[in-house]
Amino acid sequence: MRFPTNLARQKRVLKHKPMKTRIRRTSPAKENTFTKTAPGVAPTPEEIRERAHNIFMARGGTHGSDLDDWLRAEQELKQERVITNAAATQ
Repeated sequence: MRFPTNLARQKRVLKHKPMKTRIRRTSPAKENTFTKTAPGVAPTPEEIRERAHNIFMARGGTHGSDLDDWLRAEQELKQERVITNAAATQ
């Protein structure tokens, strides 16, 4: 890459602003409830993370049980899906 040699070119190069990046954010209201409870669909890491954080806070926020919280959250979400799917088929 060649750099401009004269001041006029340098000023032109510096006029350009950096590109803005956009982050797509989804709201919980737009989530598809069927995919969250569909049979055979595992909970997403985000769902597990949120549930594990809730468990952590319910425990009083004491550190040292992060893996236990994660595994408990994952198990609870899986059980909820099984119960929801069983109720939907009856």
